Amino acid sequence: MRLTRIFMVIALIMSFSVIAHAIQLSFYTGEVKILRNGKHVRVSTGIELLSGDVIQTGASGLAEIVYGDNSRIIVRENSRVRIGTASIKGSEGAALILGRLTGKFEKLADGSRRLYGGTAVCAIRGTELDISAADNGDALVQVKEGEVLVENASGRVILKRGEQAESNVSEKPEKGKQAELAAWLDSKEKELDKNPEECADKYNAYLKNLELGSGDDGAEIDRAEKMVGAAKTGDDLSKAGKAVESAEDGVEDNIMLAETAAQALEMIAGNFRKANNRIYLEFEKTKKEADRVAEVHRRSLADIQTLKDEFKKTHERIMGDYRGDSEKFIKGADVDSVKPEIKKY
Repeated sequence: MRLTRIFMVIALIMSFSVIAHAIQLSFYTGEVKILRNGKHVRVSTGIELLSGDVIQTGASGLAEIVYGDNSRIIVRENSRVRIGTASIKGSEGAALILGRLTGKFEKLADGSRRLYGGTAVCAIRGTELDISAADNGDALVQVKEGEVLVENASGRVILKRGEQAESNVSEKPEKGKQAELAAWLDSKEKELDKNPEECADKYNAYLKNLELGSGDDGAEIDRAEKMVGAAKTGDDLSKAGKAVESAEDGVEDNIMLAETAAQALEMIAGNFRKANNRIYLEFEKTKKEADRVAEVHRRSLADIQTLKDEFKKTHERIMGDYRGDSEKFIKGADVDSVKPEIKKY
């Protein structure tokens, strides 16, 4: 039994290490751009994508991104997608800022992969889905195969094959009837043009809820820290490790959502820059608020790293105890007494 527990602990330690699974641009056609730290990178098939890279397609553009496990994301025309966040080395969840993407994911033995659509987190386990992000920040998630949990600060909903949900800014995701995508996108564009102030107000409400999540981050980190400090057995360590992973996932989700909101707001503001200076300034102000909220969550990264370091120290201590017990057992065992009897004929 102890041996099984040790293997569980080792698995948790391995999951905390950054595993290098290269993410590559496997195919592209038409107008495709890659931005890295705000600068254009030469586009070529097979180029490795890094955390924080942005893929942007034009009216005739399409790009396919492949992960190490052969899961794929297809970035459709007139779309903007970010890979992970530059704040977290090795982060690889795709965030749809604007447009549409299709995800085709390999079945995972444990856990789920995440996509970020507008202001929602989509937790995926072996599935195919479409996510669309409208000009005003609202998102539409359509599941073709498998199961997807769609979640934001206001609530969550589980989608299965053939189902869809709309995740509007600052509102709980809601299941709905299959919508014709072009008509849905057109209606959202008209909403933004007709009442941009309402869109800005929704984003401000959303960012307030997202900032409140920093309190949840702190509570999760404190809880995990107590579990790590109190761990005395392999079982304790296994539970503490899962708590540390959960806290880290929560921080990453909040950073991804805040940064995605900031980039979406930057695009919305740009669309109003010449047409309406007052509205432009309103969205610029909201964009700065999104930047501030992202920074609030980034501060938790240092606490997460400290917590992971403490977990590794605790792991070494407990594993050392196990090794010591094993050596004592072997030295104290009467090996001759347990040898099988060999009969002579």
